[in-house]
Amino acid sequence: LDKIPSVEKVIEHETKDADITFRYKDKTYAIEVETGSLLRKKIQLRNKIKSLNRMYKGRWLILVSNRNLLSKYQKLGPAVDRKRVHKKIMKMLEI
Repeated sequence: LDKIPSVEKVIEHETKDADITFRYKDKTYAIEVETGSLLRKKIQLRNKIKSLNRMYKGRWLILVSNRNLLSKYQKLGPAVDRKRVHKKIMKMLEI
């Protein structure tokens, strides 16, 4: 994120919010980092996705640390592996 001009207020959260949030052109964006452990907690996962949609409509994505799980997370929302995260963020920001 530090390589993208105009990105500011990058915050790492340890609460129910997204794992990482940042500001770009007066809007807040979110990144949810997933290792696969939440896939087993269906209700908690569903609530997380609802929360992201409510708080960051169209401005969030899931960063999957295990690319073998990418297809499972893509069924829930915009998801990307570590290799392609920069490109996906640039697209989300319309840069």
